[in-house]
Amino acid sequence: MDWINVLSEFLTQFSLLIGIWVAIYGIDSWRREHTGKRQMELAEETLALFYEAGDAIRSIRSSLSWSSETDDVKQGDHESETAWAARKQAAVVFKRYHNYHEIFSKLHAIRYRFMAQIGRGEAQPFEDMRKIETEILASARSLARLWAKTNFRSDEEDERH
Repeated sequence: MDWINVLSEFLTQFSLLIGIWVAIYGIDSWRREHTGKRQMELAEETLALFYEAGDAIRSIRSSLSWSSETDDVKQGDHESETAWAARKQAAVVFKRYHNYHEIFSKLHAIRYRFMAQIGRGEAQPFEDMRKIETEILASARSLARLWAKTNFRSDEEDERH
């Protein structure tokens, strides 16, 4: 009868350990699944924002423009016609960027959540997007300055340039 009590006690303890192990494994599985689901949702949201930003950049860089995009650009008191025309052309880029600014803001705001959940090393595309934005805006500023300076006196000077 002692063996039966010992065996019964052993089985009780063993089943208790198995139960604890199953509970811990179940909770850990749920945690991993939940974490993976959150990362997947964040990755999908981030990818959608990158797609929107790509479309926005194509729109900003489009060579077509409408007169309504330059209506609010007024000529300065001491600004030449050429400088004003150049500034108007460059203003198209700034107006379009302003129209899409919210997308870029969301994208850069989500960057910190992305780094926290997915990893800092995976955040290089955010830096690349910021660099593209900066280059577009800097190019528009340079265009306005340089375009205004290209007053050619003859067609030969224009061709040479």
